[in-house]
Amino acid sequence: MILTGIDIFLYSSRLFSRVGGGTPVPTDPPQRLVVTGLYRYCRNPMYLAQMPFLLGLFLYRGDLSLLLYAAIWAGVVGSLVAWHEEPELRRRFGEDYDRYKQQIPRWIPRRLRVVGG
Repeated sequence: MILTGIDIFLYSSRLFSRVGGGTPVPTDPPQRLVVTGLYRYCRNPMYLAQMPFLLGLFLYRGDLSLLLYAAIWAGVVGSLVAWHEEPELRRRFGEDYDRYKQQIPRWIPRRLRVVGG
């Protein structure tokens, strides 16, 4: 779980650089809206990647405070996304972001489409 979280985070970060022309760092944000890779299924894969990381760390260490930390982190990130990040993306990318937001869920990834099913 820990490695899965790290892998998802790094993969999504690389998309910011390769596709978006920027980084996850607020001082160097992507110049283009990233809607490929995992961003086709969920608007926030980097944030979501932190949950398997934290839960895996909890399972490895057995420290209950890690579960509390994960819960607090989820609340803080949820608030940050709703109140700051999404309005900022709307300001920067306009109607492109509005369309993306309508099609792709914020947190729970939409199901992968089964070919032929």
